[in-house]
Formats: sequence, C-alpha cells, structure tokens
Amino acid sequence: MTTSSKGFKCTGHSSYDDNDNLVEISTCSSKDDTNSVHVLERGEKLHVESVYKQDHLPHYGVMSMSFVYAYIPRQQYVQV
Repeated sequence: MTTSSKGFKCTGHSSYDDNDNLVEISTCSSKDDTNSVHVLERGEKLHVESVYKQDHLPHYGVMSMSFVYAYIPRQQYVQV
C-alpha cells in the first residue's frame, strides 16, 4: 500500500507465511532521514493505493487499511 501527496510518498509492505496467511505489515511514517515531518497544506490531496495479486481462490474481508494521524496546532483552529 502506498500513501502519497505532493512531495511525500510512503510504501508499506506485507509478509506472508507458507500458507499465504498475513503475518506482518510494515509501517511507514511521514518522517524523513532528517526526522522532519511532512506537512499537508489545507486542500492538499492525500492518495492511497493498494495492489493485489489475485489467485484462483475467493478472498473475503478487509483487503487493505490505512490510518492517517493528524495534528493541528492550536493557533490554526478556526473560530466559529
């Protein structure tokens, strides 16, 4: 699964056992090598893409999942 926006791209990878059961999913973070966090600007689009390899067996349930955590500094809150 790849999550991306303008100037940011992060791909997580999955691992399977010999019975094709999912055993691990890697995580990715918006932090780069300098430990800087990528900031999305208001209105900027975030894209999520998953790629599957289909076999002859039927598959049910969740095929992919993505979580996005956001922090909005207090001074940027909109007063209503």
